[in-house]
Amino acid sequence: MSDNLTYKTILDRCKSDVLEYIPALPMDGSLNSWETYLDQLESWRDDSLYEHASESVESWDWSIYTHYGFEILDALPSDEMRQAESSFFEVWGHEPIETLNDPYDMASRIAYFALLNIWQEVAQECVEELIELAQNQIENMESV
Repeated sequence: MSDNLTYKTILDRCKSDVLEYIPALPMDGSLNSWETYLDQLESWRDDSLYEHASESVESWDWSIYTHYGFEILDALPSDEMRQAESSFFEVWGHEPIETLNDPYDMASRIAYFALLNIWQEVAQECVEELIELAQNQIENMESV
């Protein structure tokens, strides 16, 4: 990780990673392949988004090594930070505050939720763009 972790760095890593999970564009230009692709995108968005986000973020060095927690949290806009804290407390409740003696551990856990939330937001945006592309392709092919 670079010395200057920024929100843009976080977004770029999420975007890069999301592209590895999103279904690939159809190889041929047939109507059937675009309809199948549209179905895959909608299914992926509706059924697999959280699973892929969790699987991806859990493997990152940023999630594994607790000292990255504060760096990630420092790079976040305040609304992303509040959302991550809310997600953390929703899952863990308030008990961890009393049981976590290590501030790095707690920061790392909250940072994990921030990364998870950002990954899902980026994935949602990418999928919506690709769904729109697929729908346009289908409409163009049907009008010919």
